[in-house]
Amino acid sequence: MRKFAQDMTLTEDTLRRALIRDELIRLSRKESIGFSLKEGGRSIGFVLIGKSKWESDHFGFRVDRVRFASFKNRVDTESRAILIHGSLRRTNSVLTIARTSLEDIRTIQAYESIGGILTDVLLTLRLDLKDKSFSPRIPDGIQIQPAITNSAHQVAELAKNAFVGTHFHRDPRLHADSCRKLYAKWVFSSLDSGDIMLVARKESDTVGFVASKLIRLGRNQSYGVIDLIAVRDSEKGRRIGESLLKESLRHLSKSAGSVYVGTQADNIPSLRLYLGVGFKPTIAESTHHIWGKTAHTLS
Repeated sequence: MRKFAQDMTLTEDTLRRALIRDELIRLSRKESIGFSLKEGGRSIGFVLIGKSKWESDHFGFRVDRVRFASFKNRVDTESRAILIHGSLRRTNSVLTIARTSLEDIRTIQAYESIGGILTDVLLTLRLDLKDKSFSPRIPDGIQIQPAITNSAHQVAELAKNAFVGTHFHRDPRLHADSCRKLYAKWVFSSLDSGDIMLVARKESDTVGFVASKLIRLGRNQSYGVIDLIAVRDSEKGRRIGESLLKESLRHLSKSAGSVYVGTQADNIPSLRLYLGVGFKPTIAESTHHIWGKTAHTLS
């Protein structure tokens, strides 16, 4: 909820209902499980953990994500660690991924006290689309067009080589080649699910792409997400990324009131791109990987 603060295009009630609805569905399907810390019969902390089917299928072992972790301010680091550690032991997960606002330092310390390793710091940025128009200045010799099935393999190869600084790549227990293949698969999944994917073409070659999607919360409230954007190294510096981004924003602005994007805090080129278009930071989060009993390198 924190990343949506001050987003005037979305109401807190609609966001809360959508979040609760989605988690209740996961709980009913036994895709998530919740754990509570109580004091005097009242809950002072709650952790919700769910299996990530996409990542589990790819890596070949169970990967969970902490979907929600909240504590009363007075709960100390040790008590948070006890609840989190006990929750993870009951899920039988090999790897659990947790994202936490940097403002929640006690929970971050709790993850680290039970062996969690910091794998990145994610910045989420938002652009309000109201009264904004986008006119990409497409470089000479470049065409921007919707991706088609025939170009999927070129886009997948580009994605495999472009995303090398993610929290997966920075975990020494995950094989680098397996991490690269994850993003190639993401491209095919994005195309299959009907997301908005645009490619930058130079003659018959794909030199860049952007994948985005529309999240509908209700009849009249939606927001957009920029999932992936990449440009081939040899073509960087020509404003192809900016053209792809603006064209994607033009498409999203037809239905969304705001757009969100996430990037690593040390990815300065991406931050310059987003800030230059008008995005503003909304939240900074740590990403921790917490491993179960498996201690060897996994691929």
